Amino acid sequence: MKRVTTSQHRNPGFWPRFGRRLCLLMLLLTAPALFAQPVTISIPTDLSGQPGDTVEVPVSLDLDGNSVAALGAALKATNGLLSYVDYTQGPIVPGAIFSVSSPAPDSVRIAFADFGGGPITQNGVLATLRFEIDPTA
Repeated sequence: MKRVTTSQHRNPGFWPRFGRRLCLLMLLLTAPALFAQPVTISIPTDLSGQPGDTVEVPVSLDLDGNSVAALGAALKATNGLLSYVDYTQGPIVPGAIFSVSSPAPDSVRIAFADFGGGPITQNGVLATLRFEIDPTA
């Protein structure tokens, strides 16, 4: 009985070519994760307001020397005391591909993608979010 090895397969070039393509595909799919560098998103901890007031929450970005071509962040207010109202885009955002959405009254999602406007290259305010404080708080 003759043993068939990979090089003796009917199409000996199939497996090496397939393997290279698979590796290239995996590299392309994982490249953003491989090259992602840490940045810090922060909000002040000393904000206050009265029940029924609207409070402005600046969301700051510290790049630590990096630039950001795509970003996604989720924030959630605790205890259901705040309800999202709207936002103002920060001065460090270079293009129009910036979005803030609210999947629930106490939750906010921020998204940015560089589709021609350029990456974010400086530290500063990414967005100012406005929340209403529950009148019964």
